[in-house]
Amino acid sequence: METVRDGVFCEEFEPADATRIVELMKQFASFPLGAADASLIAVAERLQVRDIASADHHFRAVRTAGLDYINVVP
Repeated sequence: METVRDGVFCEEFEPADATRIVELMKQFASFPLGAADASLIAVAERLQVRDIASADHHFRAVRTAGLDYINVVP
């Protein structure tokens, strides 16, 4: 993990995240959730963080077993 600025960091993708990405894409097949969005959610679940930097505000509608809400940070 590399610190970019206070409270913001870049996290490396782990091979196990790929399995979760596929699960999320199947779970939200009727929702506009592509691989990039699912990867952000998978990593957020793994790290147990709720703040995601994204311009896509539809993340707020996503609820998973690992995340009861997502806070989209512009």
